Amino acid sequence: MALIAVGPIAHARSFLFRAGAFVALALLLVVASLISPTFATPTNLLNVLRQMAITGVIGIGMTMVILTGGIDLSVGSIVALVSVLVAGFQGHGTVVVVFLGLLSATVVGAINGAGVVIGRLQPFIMTLGMMTVTRGLAFMYSGGKPMEILLPGLDAVGSRAILSIPIPGLVFAVLLVLGGWLLTAVPFGRYLYAIGSHEEAARLSGVKVGMQLLAVYTLCGLLSGVAGVLFAAQQSVGMALAGTGYELNAIAAVVLGGTSLFGGEGSVWGTAAGAAIIAILGNIMNLSGINPFTQDFLKGIIIVFAVVLQRSFSR
Repeated sequence: MALIAVGPIAHARSFLFRAGAFVALALLLVVASLISPTFATPTNLLNVLRQMAITGVIGIGMTMVILTGGIDLSVGSIVALVSVLVAGFQGHGTVVVVFLGLLSATVVGAINGAGVVIGRLQPFIMTLGMMTVTRGLAFMYSGGKPMEILLPGLDAVGSRAILSIPIPGLVFAVLLVLGGWLLTAVPFGRYLYAIGSHEEAARLSGVKVGMQLLAVYTLCGLLSGVAGVLFAAQQSVGMALAGTGYELNAIAAVVLGGTSLFGGEGSVWGTAAGAAIIAILGNIMNLSGINPFTQDFLKGIIIVFAVVLQRSFSR
């Protein structure tokens, strides 16, 4: 009889591990609507979508990195670097500055990948170093001062909507679909899961682990660059302090979405749910007048609690 009882329990734990973020999101939507009548208004919900776009875009790349058993702490600094470069080169037009911003972010991501693959550095150490280097470059270029951005084309991206949906939200939705496709429909995604599950077994199976890791860190850098462009478009300012704590938000979204920090299990769809949870929590705390510093404290508690639950369900 004991053996028969194990099956349903295991299935329930597996379901909670995979779908817990969506269940939590549904419950949070109900609770948030009860706490504040303002929350469920179309204007506020679209504002939540706009707020979660940047975390969601970064979270897509972070999910792929964490699936391999790695991590990228430089994503927030990349946002800062891209924002000041956009501000500094805005005289060349929207297309040029967007290209330059994405190129610089991709280069930082490639350096992260090279350090992990060629330098054989731990991802935590390599990306921690690049986090400092990249933000240092942003401070050097901007002189530590905010730089105003006056680009009508870029401003339209941050402030306008298509079919009533904010453009940043549409950008996130498109990248989310592409990210889901990459992880499920092409060998690249299957290789990431294989590396995270057992790197040596993946290598013995013929997977070019080094090339895959280089590619995934480069892609994470590129997506962080997209987030940097969205930040510049929404805030109309470039500053070296931009993106502070974004790596925390992205990791929180990934963990809340059910991706294992040990690699090999997770999805970008779960990360999207995690990003929505974080955005809604922030929105509700703002509507309730909770101090921003307290909000950071609560986010940290949520991450720790999510990891504990995750390890419990994975066992």
